[in-house]
Amino acid sequence: MDLFKHRNRPVNKCGDDAAQASIWYNRQFVAWKQRDRGAMLSFVLIISSIVIINGQSVPCGVPVVPPSLINKRIVGGSAAVQGSWPWMVMIADDASIISGAGSILGPRVIMTSAQVFKGDGFDYRAETDITQWALYTGSHSISSTATNEQNFTIKSIMIHENYNTTSLANDIALIITDKDIVYNDHTRPICLPAKGHTYHVGDTCYVAAWGDTTNINDEVLFQAPMPILGDQACQTRYPDYIVGTELCAGYIDGRKDFCDDDIGAPLVCKDDQSGVWSAIGIASSGGNCRTGHSPGIYEDVSKYTAWVRTTMENAGFPYAY
Repeated sequence: MDLFKHRNRPVNKCGDDAAQASIWYNRQFVAWKQRDRGAMLSFVLIISSIVIINGQSVPCGVPVVPPSLINKRIVGGSAAVQGSWPWMVMIADDASIISGAGSILGPRVIMTSAQVFKGDGFDYRAETDITQWALYTGSHSISSTATNEQNFTIKSIMIHENYNTTSLANDIALIITDKDIVYNDHTRPICLPAKGHTYHVGDTCYVAAWGDTTNINDEVLFQAPMPILGDQACQTRYPDYIVGTELCAGYIDGRKDFCDDDIGAPLVCKDDQSGVWSAIGIASSGGNCRTGHSPGIYEDVSKYTAWVRTTMENAGFPYAY
């Protein structure tokens, strides 16, 4: 299985008068109108996902700007509507290199892949100045600063205690930010899967990130539909695929896949009744994003919800939904 730590290509985050910082990367992978009981159920489910945090009353998994879910069949997907995936976080290291993506779980907590920080032969927590890494929320383009964009630094990182850098078992980590993420129309949290959540082969979910698409406009956030596949689709291609804690999604016919610095991006699915989105997977490893010839492997978030909740609570920032 490919481990995605190959990065090089220019991207500029512009300030008003500040010098533009270069980031290089190279991806190798990569309703209310319903009536009676159904409508009332949707309303109740959404209300149950709303909490007030530091004066911020917002639901998880409910974008203010709805995403366009048209399935455009190009490698890497299509440009996302700005603000339509409001839980997305761009992660850049102390050299302004895009190192991965993540998703907002709370005002101080971001979920991502452990690979972003530690892998076979490297540990960026020791080799780089983690306090100088940057986290961008509300971001859309890698070459300009969005109106609703905020940036943060890392206060601490919690990698799963049983993470294996060789097999990539338990490839999940949480980041604690240096200050509160302020929610706005383009910055919202994603939901964890509900207790007893199940997904089905054939379900179409989505992954979004700043991956290489060979498209001239690929400096903006891109999205791609990813159908859930059976375990066998990944087992036959990746002997080290772990049944039980990983899930297989994507294509085997050269359409779409995620890229190396999309590692940590959430695979999100929408509940048909409530309209709420949940992160069911974390981009971990897989095929080639330039060809999309093989499916991607995602860490199955439903197997880690207890770990996430406990870790957040122990850090002083409990999951609120």
